[in-house]
Amino acid sequence: MTRLWSRRWRIAVGHHWQLERECASDTAEAWLAQFQKDEPDVLFVLSPRKPSAPKGTTP
Repeated sequence: MTRLWSRRWRIAVGHHWQLERECASDTAEAWLAQFQKDEPDVLFVLSPRKPSAPKGTTP
């Protein structure tokens, strides 16, 4: 199992990682492609743990 994360922006939180769904290893790439197709301006990553925030941003 892995997790699909999105990097989102909210006024109250700033930039943050949001868990979108848990995926089986054999379907994770297909889920990633579908989410990227639906929201091309959002950064999506596959990771078993919450990704770290880039330097200079809020978590």
